[in-house]
Amino acid sequence: MHTTGRYHNTDDTWDRIYDHPYNFTASNERGVELAEARVTIGSWEADAKILEVGNVLAHYPELDRLAGPRRIVDLFEQGEGVENIDVLDITGSFDGIIAISTLEHVGVDDGTSYPDRALAAITHLRRLLRLDGELFVTFPFGWNEALDAAWTDGQLGPAWDATWQRDGNGGWDEMTTTTPPGYGVTQPWAEAVWVGTFGPLVTRPS
Repeated sequence: MHTTGRYHNTDDTWDRIYDHPYNFTASNERGVELAEARVTIGSWEADAKILEVGNVLAHYPELDRLAGPRRIVDLFEQGEGVENIDVLDITGSFDGIIAISTLEHVGVDDGTSYPDRALAAITHLRRLLRLDGELFVTFPFGWNEALDAAWTDGQLGPAWDATWQRDGNGGWDEMTTTTPPGYGVTQPWAEAVWVGTFGPLVTRPS
């Protein structure tokens, strides 16, 4: 298994991705998302209080160990230690929050048919961050129209972000288009993915 951090070569492409047999990460956006997540998680303090929205990291042992003990919330997926509650019902305060390819389903696949709930979820999670806390989010383009529109209009407002698009040769290039691509146009997975981090919306006590 190859595990890399945020590594780009001089022409703004990914030389390496997170390659793992579960979910065929080398073939889809998970390879980029998990490589970026590894960098972010690795920068957090060992005793950070962490929330994961969407039960993803448990499927990847190296990242599961890296993230350490954490609260895991997933509306649908069953699992040991996984709380099946809506993201907007989460309470508490956290140093780090992770949501990998999860928030695009909010308001789309949860029976509400209200894509703007995904943006409300980001706002809600930012309010749960402690001082100097960080929210790490990824989502594929073409799944949630509200997230796509927020990116197009420059309304996401992260502290850091990157967009990656398939290069047609099994790799990923930095995306330059201003029109989000559709999902699964050339293959069963995302054509492009957004990765970003947010700071706290309201300062909370440590």
